[in-house]
Amino acid sequence: MKNAGGNLDPMLGILDKPEELHILQSEAMKLFKESGLNLIDAANRFADDHFLAWDDDSGDGYNALLKFQVPA
Repeated sequence: MKNAGGNLDPMLGILDKPEELHILQSEAMKLFKESGLNLIDAANRFADDHFLAWDDDSGDGYNALLKFQVPA
């Protein structure tokens, strides 16, 4: 996922149940508000807990690059 302009720092993740995305968004904000972590650390912890795979900055610059073997 590439930044198309401005100061966007894309993050990419693969969900097992994408229909639950709206629930995960509120959980992510709750973690950030209640954990005392900065936004980046809270996002990383959330991604570790909820995504099958994720990436933030493995591409060029701040771009996300993700390789994922889809299980059978």
